[in-house]
Amino acid sequence: MEPATDTMSSQINVEREEDSAPSSCCAVAVLAYVGWFLFGCFTGGHWGVIACHSREAKDRTQALAHMFKYWVLVGVFIGFRWPLPSWSTDCTDNSTMSQDCLFHDEPTKYATFYVIHIFILVFTFTCFIAEGFRIPQWTQAALAGEPKYMCACCNVTYEYLYLLVFAITSVIMIIWGNVDWTIG
Repeated sequence: MEPATDTMSSQINVEREEDSAPSSCCAVAVLAYVGWFLFGCFTGGHWGVIACHSREAKDRTQALAHMFKYWVLVGVFIGFRWPLPSWSTDCTDNSTMSQDCLFHDEPTKYATFYVIHIFILVFTFTCFIAEGFRIPQWTQAALAGEPKYMCACCNVTYEYLYLLVFAITSVIMIIWGNVDWTIG
């Protein structure tokens, strides 16, 4: 009779593990969303949560690489933003900043750094928003140890090319488009 009890006991344990999987997935997804909401745009905190709960080493590595991407983007943003105040000149139209002032009154290096830092900001924010929609799928894949989903989302794919094109288009519309962003 003991072998039957052991079999029955192991079936109960398997059922318990299967029952707890969706709840732990939901809990990790909620933690990832907290990391995304609080720190995601600047630190990639949601990727840190996914990395901590990934079963596969490859998934952890890719999630940490994504988190590192945010750190690099923020560092580059700060690097391009830092010298701008010292290069700034007074605008002839008595505004703090406008399209006309940026391209006619400011030095070329100021305009170049300004456009690049705006692009980095828009691209970072675009990635942040787009990744928010995919957190449940990535969390489930990380917990299930399904690297096919994690690899598809973490490598440079068409999705990030779309985000890049969106960011470039947004910056063009903001800087050179009909958007009036005159300050002052």
